[in-house]
Amino acid sequence: MLKIAVISFILVSCTWADVTGDDEPYGPDEPRALPPGSGPPGPPGCLRQKGCCGNPGVPGVPGVPGQTGRDGMPGRTGAPGAVGAPGLRGEKGDRGDSGVATSNWKQCTWSVSDGKDNGLIRNCIFVKRHDNTHLRVFFAGNLRIYNCDACCKRWFFTFNGAECHARIEGVYYMWKGKNTQNLLRHRHIEGYCGNINKGSVRVGFNVGNCNGYGNADAHTGWNSVSRIVVEEVPPPQT
Repeated sequence: MLKIAVISFILVSCTWADVTGDDEPYGPDEPRALPPGSGPPGPPGCLRQKGCCGNPGVPGVPGVPGQTGRDGMPGRTGAPGAVGAPGLRGEKGDRGDSGVATSNWKQCTWSVSDGKDNGLIRNCIFVKRHDNTHLRVFFAGNLRIYNCDACCKRWFFTFNGAECHARIEGVYYMWKGKNTQNLLRHRHIEGYCGNINKGSVRVGFNVGNCNGYGNADAHTGWNSVSRIVVEEVPPPQT
């Protein structure tokens, strides 16, 4: 019954205000006049209560994975980094091979007509600078054999009195020459020799008999300059 009375009071109050047209404001302390036949205000209404939370929903089905995206544009070149600290000092390397002089040679010349048939013609003393190098030698001059048939003479180089393993020599043979031939010709004999220690080397030019032949009349250096050239060169390729 009380709820019905309150609702009736509110409706009557609204109707009364519309009829009287009373819209003048009241002061804060001034009591508001009640319409005729109205009862006192009812007590405040109750606030609505908050509803209870519902149960959590069922998780949804996972979506299909998307397609792989395209590669992005290349990034800009970064700024140069700072200069790094100097590295540690490396270990000492092995000792290198002995160097080879770019040029070390000598020429010995003479102008003597030598009729010797056997023995040393001339020495040329050469100072070799390295142990692992070779010597290139050559003789240039006039040689001949004379007044013999089927005869042969041999001119050759020695190094400190010994021939090289691969002999450096020139052989002159004549088939018919007795009482008819006296040929004086320029000859050139050249070669290389290794396994010679550094230091002073006695390079000799000699004459002797050919293997399997007897003696014959030889001649070296007729009416011209004879020469021995010695040159120190690097070792050959293997």
